[in-house]
Amino acid sequence: MSVTYSSNSRTRNKGKSLLKKINDYTVIDIETTGCSIYNSEIIELSAVRVRNNQIVEEYTTLVRPTMQIPPEIERLTGITNEIVSEQPAISDILEKYIAFLGNDVLLGHNINAFDINMLYDIYEKLFHKELHNDFLDTLKFVRYCNIHTDDHKLKTLAAYFGITNEHEHRSLFDCRTNHFVYQKMKSLFSDEYYAPKKKSHRYFASKESEETKAIQELNETLSYMIDENYADYEACCLIKNWLDQNDKFRQKYPFKQVDTALDNFLNDGSVDDLL
Repeated sequence: MSVTYSSNSRTRNKGKSLLKKINDYTVIDIETTGCSIYNSEIIELSAVRVRNNQIVEEYTTLVRPTMQIPPEIERLTGITNEIVSEQPAISDILEKYIAFLGNDVLLGHNINAFDINMLYDIYEKLFHKELHNDFLDTLKFVRYCNIHTDDHKLKTLAAYFGITNEHEHRSLFDCRTNHFVYQKMKSLFSDEYYAPKKKSHRYFASKESEETKAIQELNETLSYMIDENYADYEACCLIKNWLDQNDKFRQKYPFKQVDTALDNFLNDGSVDDLL
């Protein structure tokens, strides 16, 4: 049974978010032209099928976007406009990619907020079909493990477990790394370890305005970034995505100021105004 998610004045009938140890799944990861799931395009798609905890099959392809890949994305991923110029368009390969996923549980890092939403929206727009796979987000899963790291980024967790990722921000290598990290985390998983530092916005009193709740949610996310030493490009992308999904607040204080600070960081690396 699907769960309905609201986003940017629309709904997504995504699958269920799981929090458990599983042995069969498919790891997914995408690389894109930017931070926003609404204003970016996919430039690489990968998936790694796992059966009985072992990788049994892989799928990967570069994708030719209609927009230019920004210099910061080229530096981050190593994927250049020249490299993708002769690659297939997303409309030519997305159905094949979705077919590879089948009915598997999808596993990935921050896929609840990014990868699945972007795949869902593009699949629906191009083919009028929905992506209903249940999923397990390892960014959430790690919070239930007895792991003490400075942050919960995939590269940090990989280093913690002594796992080498030869090509960070290339989707196939990130899929493999995420698989190995999840296998390590499973032995440490227990819901008794999870103790949020702050209440989730879901528990705020109903009498509070929607805007007040949004401010509290944004503050909680920014506080998490500070506490976790998480103020980098990837973290700012997470906030950008949050703003995209709450676009009606974007021109109001303090959302507009945060949005401007994020743009400054993404352009020149300065986080002073943000933190």
